Amino acid sequence: MSTRFRIPESNVVTGPLTAASKPLAVTSAATVGAFVLIFVMLHAIEPEFDPSWRFISEYQLGGWGWLMSLSFVCLSVSATTLLLAVRSQIRTVGGRIGLGLLALSAVAFSGLRGSTVPIRYSPTPRAQRA
Repeated sequence: MSTRFRIPESNVVTGPLTAASKPLAVTSAATVGAFVLIFVMLHAIEPEFDPSWRFISEYQLGGWGWLMSLSFVCLSVSATTLLLAVRSQIRTVGGRIGLGLLALSAVAFSGLRGSTVPIRYSPTPRAQRA
């Protein structure tokens, strides 16, 4: 019998799964999938934005900005539900730090649902506006 592909044993101890862990994980995967789908749609709808050299939040400045806001809500929901799904499994300091960073990202993504009103530039000097 060959032991070439033997899986090494791990000493990592996790907590028990909660009843809500699986539905929360499925929700997290579904909402991140929705983010990807919306983002791909935005590429097709607004091809003038090139995300290879521009921030993706600039999609909010166009007429379809509400769609980018919706995608950021999806990311926030995904991060939040993932946090709730895995928190019962975390037992180490590094894991707790990771949960904190995940919570921070959920808050940050929820804050990116900014105004969809385009920024307007006024070439009039201040002295003439008064």
